[in-house]
Amino acid sequence: SSSRSSTPCHSAWAPSMADEDGQEGIPATCRELNRMLTRMSQSSSSASGSRSSGDAAATLRSAESLVERAVAAAQGERMASEGTFRLLLTFAGRACDAPAAARWFEECQSKGLLRSIQMANVAMHAAALAGDVSVAERFLEGVEQWFDRALAAQLEPTVVTYTTLIRSASDDGNMAAAQRWLRRAVDQRVEVNDFMVGTLIDGAARNGGPQAVEEPFQVLAALRVAPNAFAVTSVVSSAAKRQDLETAQSWLEWGIHSRVDPVLATFNAVMDAAATVGDQKAAEHWFDACVEAGLQPN
Repeated sequence: SSSRSSTPCHSAWAPSMADEDGQEGIPATCRELNRMLTRMSQSSSSASGSRSSGDAAATLRSAESLVERAVAAAQGERMASEGTFRLLLTFAGRACDAPAAARWFEECQSKGLLRSIQMANVAMHAAALAGDVSVAERFLEGVEQWFDRALAAQLEPTVVTYTTLIRSASDDGNMAAAQRWLRRAVDQRVEVNDFMVGTLIDGAARNGGPQAVEEPFQVLAALRVAPNAFAVTSVVSSAAKRQDLETAQSWLEWGIHSRVDPVLATFNAVMDAAATVGDQKAAEHWFDACVEAGLQPN
């Protein structure tokens, strides 16, 4: 966005020059701008373990300022590409700033630079990180409207698109919306993978406990989508954290009988619950079952 008023700078400035504030020089081309933004992204990503949300917000503001100064200096020449907006959306996601993500996504769309579903996926991921499912849903709706106008059949929502929406809805505690997006993915003949299914069940287990996953499992059955180890482990772990050994064991048994190959984490969760409630016999039983399943205890 270049809505800020600023004095146009000479477009021939080299990127190595600094402005009056001592900031890195203004790039002379779109390619140079994207390189500078990429360096900022790599720098902030490599230091993410020690950086706070305030640092991420400061990086977003710096990136936005750099783009706005570059656009002002370009004096009408094109200084932004889809890659530019993708980087800005990445910064917005790290800062958990959904309004900023919405602003840059809409500007990218208005400039006719929205040319791939990957761009929308980045935007929705940014909204999901910010925990704003309404913004994430608006992104997809806007993309679909653009599809109708663009006559670009190959630019259809992907499994990443719908998984992001399911995760965003479940993080917001809106499991009805999460289930709606799963149904929509199936209706659109998007291949539903293990991660999408696991994301739905994990969200239900985190929001309402093991009992809350019964409805999502019914939805999966109605859609003829098979549950997976990730989904079963999510339910078992949820019960185990509540020290509900009986429920954890029943879900693990259900998974085994449903031919969902359990993973080590599933058995570990049940054994941990057994140990917590002091049931040594149950812990040993599931240890033996783990070995019989061909898994190597850690």
